[in-house]
Amino acid sequence: MKFLDWLLGKDWDKPQAKEAPASEPKPKKMQRVALLPVPKWTHAGKKGKTIYCPHCKAAAHVYNFSWSALVCSSCGRETNKYLWMIWRDVQ
Repeated sequence: MKFLDWLLGKDWDKPQAKEAPASEPKPKKMQRVALLPVPKWTHAGKKGKTIYCPHCKAAAHVYNFSWSALVCSSCGRETNKYLWMIWRDVQ
């Protein structure tokens, strides 16, 4: 309705009432996360997933988990898929 009022020129000489400021957002609950080994049924998703080398903690981004071992680009070690680490929520 406000758009039509603006379009037709109604109340153009009256100042608009300002909206009340929104209350401050509540602080988000802190999540506990930890580096845990890649589970058996992990999927990378549409945007991929960042995994971390268990030896040097260097990050690598993968888009699928159809491999059995991967060579770290930082330390050069070949590591089994289930030894690589990912961030997981801990509760």
